[in-house]
Amino acid sequence: MAREINPRSLSDDSLRPLAVDGRVIGYSLDLLNIRYRCTPLSCVEKLSLRVDGVPVDERDILVRHHDKRFMVSRLPDLWAEVWDMNAAIRIEVLKKDGLAPGVHDVDVELLLRIPYIFAHAKDTSNIRREDAATSSFATEDASCAKALRLQEGGR
Repeated sequence: MAREINPRSLSDDSLRPLAVDGRVIGYSLDLLNIRYRCTPLSCVEKLSLRVDGVPVDERDILVRHHDKRFMVSRLPDLWAEVWDMNAAIRIEVLKKDGLAPGVHDVDVELLLRIPYIFAHAKDTSNIRREDAATSSFATEDASCAKALRLQEGGR
């Protein structure tokens, strides 16, 4: 069983088959933003997934946010897409025939840039606005892991 890290980020019923026209093409899970602020999707520094100990290829992961789907590689450009506080984004994984019924260990590695906290800066008063985009910001490890049962019914 996966050790539970930030277990509130993954609801017990969020792992579901992903289907198109009644045919299972993968699986999905909902990832809740439990931070105290909204997060632009461009602040996702890293998003990776392991299911039952097997890494999922980043090219097989889509992030669904407000009925739009984005590849993980596109997240750095999505400064106008804001992941609301206490709201979920859906992680969709393309995998032929999806997952077998039963319980699966889900491990999400999620690193978020905190755009208003400069890393290792003793005095931020001398950072010019035009230099802020290239400065080092603090990051937060928002990773989560939990054993989830595959629910019936595709999305």
